[in-house]
Amino acid sequence: MNQGFNSTQVAAKLAEFAKSNDTILFAGAGVGSRISLPTWVGLLNSIADKLDERGLTDDATLIKKRVLSGNLLGAATIIRTCEGLTDGDKYAIIAEPFLEKNISPEKIPLLEALVNYPSLGIVTTNYDRSLITASSKYRPGHAPLCIELNDGSLKGAATRSEFIIARIHGRAEMADSIQISDEDYKSLFKNQPYLDFVSRLLEYRRIIFIGFSFADPAINLILNIYKRAFGPNFPSKHAALVPNDCDTKLIADLLSVNVEIWKYNSSDHHHALWDGFRKHFDSDRTKAAELHLDLSQTNLSDVSHSELHRYLAFAYAQSKQTSGGPVSLSDLTRESIVLGAIAEQHGKICQEVTVIEHVRHRLRLSTDEASAIVKAALERLEQKKEIVRSNGCLSLIGSHQDEANPLLIKLSTSISIRARVVYDMDITEHEIGKLPMLVERVILSRAWDLGAYYAGASIRPNENGVIETLKHLTSDHYPDQSKSWKESLANAIRDLFSNPSKSDANHLTKLGRAAFAVQIAMTSPRSALLQNGALPDILYFDASVIMPAIVEGHPLHAGYISAVLRLIEANNRCGHSTDRRICYQFLNEIVSHRRKALTLVQEIKLENQDILEKFIRFNGATNVNVFVSAFLSYRTKIKNPTASFKEFLTACAPYNNESELENYLEQKFQITTQKTNFKADRLVDYNRAFNELKTGYEFLQKNKDGILIEHEAEQIVALYIDLSRGRRPVFVTADASLRRIVSESEKLCRLSGSILSEVGFLGMVDLLVGLSPNTEVYTRLIWGLGRKDGEQQVRDYLISRSVSFYNEGLLVQMPQLLRTVLSEHSEGIQRMGPFGNKDVNEIQESLDFVDRIELEYLNKQQIRVQQIRDEFGPGAI
Repeated sequence: MNQGFNSTQVAAKLAEFAKSNDTILFAGAGVGSRISLPTWVGLLNSIADKLDERGLTDDATLIKKRVLSGNLLGAATIIRTCEGLTDGDKYAIIAEPFLEKNISPEKIPLLEALVNYPSLGIVTTNYDRSLITASSKYRPGHAPLCIELNDGSLKGAATRSEFIIARIHGRAEMADSIQISDEDYKSLFKNQPYLDFVSRLLEYRRIIFIGFSFADPAINLILNIYKRAFGPNFPSKHAALVPNDCDTKLIADLLSVNVEIWKYNSSDHHHALWDGFRKHFDSDRTKAAELHLDLSQTNLSDVSHSELHRYLAFAYAQSKQTSGGPVSLSDLTRESIVLGAIAEQHGKICQEVTVIEHVRHRLRLSTDEASAIVKAALERLEQKKEIVRSNGCLSLIGSHQDEANPLLIKLSTSISIRARVVYDMDITEHEIGKLPMLVERVILSRAWDLGAYYAGASIRPNENGVIETLKHLTSDHYPDQSKSWKESLANAIRDLFSNPSKSDANHLTKLGRAAFAVQIAMTSPRSALLQNGALPDILYFDASVIMPAIVEGHPLHAGYISAVLRLIEANNRCGHSTDRRICYQFLNEIVSHRRKALTLVQEIKLENQDILEKFIRFNGATNVNVFVSAFLSYRTKIKNPTASFKEFLTACAPYNNESELENYLEQKFQITTQKTNFKADRLVDYNRAFNELKTGYEFLQKNKDGILIEHEAEQIVALYIDLSRGRRPVFVTADASLRRIVSESEKLCRLSGSILSEVGFLGMVDLLVGLSPNTEVYTRLIWGLGRKDGEQQVRDYLISRSVSFYNEGLLVQMPQLLRTVLSEHSEGIQRMGPFGNKDVNEIQESLDFVDRIELEYLNKQQIRVQQIRDEFGPGAI
């Protein structure tokens, strides 16, 4: 008998596999047994014993009989259909062994080496939180992104750049999410986000299966999905660590899909496996903590760059056709994929079945699924006279020129100018000629990480690795350049995204939506293109979203309002009604914010146009008080730079208290105010929500005012009540901390699918009914790279001031002047910090400090101007 690998050999295999940097661990029940949790057989026998204790002897006997025969799903079905228990009792019996309170904290260290294996995450069919607990404890500063079944987080999660832990068969703390019976598994085979996640995981990642010793239902389902999506030709990329005495059927099933088998010695409680992980961990403890996936490293090895570009070009061309109103992103995606498939025939007439097969293979769908997508797209394309269809044959009408490439060239030109002017780079025409392809790679990479969030995933991607990603892409694209040259170019690209000109922002917006179409097709084809998404019954807004939406002149106003109007229009067409609401408590926050704006304007003299422009230019229009931000736009619109702030408020925010605001929202935006007092009427539900939120903010070290948490608790209870009544509510909030707390809370997590970010809301409307993308929204909310550090903020501000005064002849002198000034004031810049956390006096001090830096910088520029004129003559600059 084969004794299998010893621990040293296991460690060597793990080290070899980790070199690819795209590994995922897939953990089965055997990983749970490492910390004394039951396996499939143990759980089902335990359930049978509990039923027997309750006098349900016949059910208990049948469960044990089915377990002995190997019919595990059938055995689990018994408790699901047992008439002697309430649903709550059934769920409690199944979930009980896996609850955190029943897992000994002393066992968690046994998982340290496993969670520190240098992978992109761990996917598990287990129900407990032990992997999350171990990861949080033993990967300090690298907390996992938790992905859960049926809460919206599965969308696009297979290609996320953060370290993930995904419990794809449910969680014990939400017992009714647990998938265990025959009916549960049948439903999973129809669950489109689940199928997309598993298929993309198998396609884009290299997987090591661990914790499986026999063909249990969980691994059978995964392998069946693999067979359906990839058969009959399977890539040689996955491996399974299995005990040397494992079930022969499991070996045969794994080999049938070309999974490499690594047998280890199973003696002494699988010592070789766990000691192998420990030896690998001990050999290099730093690698696991440092590993992260650059956005650019999403493995699309079987999709050529030319093919991705073709999809992007067709998606951009389709998005321009707005004669009948905006095209939904789902329709746009279907059409671009089908047009790309037809175009691949290089002008030849092709068969419809050929296109269906192309889509099936490319998107890893069944023939029926691919056929549904192709037929829906062909109907629209035929109506728009873009294709000819006859007797099952298809051909394109017209030349279909590449309209995306000219935009990539324009963006590349802007980057090259920034590189020369801001970073003093010597960039040749040949190097500029290579830039369009790099820009396209950057846009597609960003779309890969942001597309799921736009399509409604519950958590925004971590932006910390973006600059590293840009460096990686640049280094890969220009391998022969120096490190400093490549870093400067990466910074110039980042500047384009962070602070684009109006024309650049327009190009990014158009290409960005097209890139999202490509991302959706490649990562979520079922959930985005086959699922008939339902519009919400009730749409709630919190203050962070409703304020910019209702204050005309704010940069996000037009984008938010257009989404609301498109939703109303879609409702009217289909006879559906979506109530638009705001909880009364949030009105207090809006009125208070308005009051603070009055104080801010008075104290730091923001009615002075120069001070107002400086304040907003330095901080960014979306990082200051909403009313102050809109004030500058209002003055520009009416062409009166001396209009008072009170005049602006009278025109654009004509309310002084909650009652006046309530009337304003109802009359102008058809948003009704929901008045509740759940603190009195639903005290138990309210206290549960409040306590969970308060604890969550404390854990995140967010010092949130108690009254604001009370407002959110009222909203949480409102969602619970709506869901219990069979409604489909959605709460839109820009508060990422609130969304995270809800998704990770044992008591609130069932609401996570009903809470959307402001970007997710826009994406939902775009996906279902279509939006004309708003440039401000795309550049600020979606493509923007978050808040800048102090030095970058000052740098960008001084550059913008330089551009206002001087031509390119002087601007090429700017990098050295910038370095000098920033270096001289580095300590003051670090102390300054963001304005958002300051009171009025601190803001005034910071503005004075920026004034001093600006004056010094401009004086140095004037001196340099004079030096150049003295040397080369008055006409030199």
